[in-house]
Amino acid sequence: MATTTFDLQSSAAGFVKRASTTLHTDPEGAASLFLDELYRRRAFPNIAFRQSPIGQQAYIRGTRLKVWSVVITARDLDDDLGAVADHFEVDPALVQEALAYADRFPVEIEAAIEYGNSFDFERLQSILPHAQLFEFTADPIG
Repeated sequence: MATTTFDLQSSAAGFVKRASTTLHTDPEGAASLFLDELYRRRAFPNIAFRQSPIGQQAYIRGTRLKVWSVVITARDLDDDLGAVADHFEVDPALVQEALAYADRFPVEIEAAIEYGNSFDFERLQSILPHAQLFEFTADPIG
């Protein structure tokens, strides 16, 4: 990791110092996180970020689609961008940007996929105690 030193205006320095407490890091760590997020927002303008139980997650801006969900679907559909876009009813350019983001940050995306795949009914029920499992057999119609 490269080290760079720079001066901040006092208002920005105060913000970074306060944010470091919330983020449970030192001011240098908070500034690094902010710069990383700024880079991601500039490099991938159609990707937005939201907090989740596993930390910050990348979404396609203006949707509820997590990038890791797009990646799983792309894998299931043999990386056919058009098919993925049709599946989610979004512009193929958004799918392409989500996949480019995943290529640039594979550790983040694979960790999110692993977390998502770790849920079974028992784990879900530990979070949602009133959840009930319904089992059924589908009968063919007509």
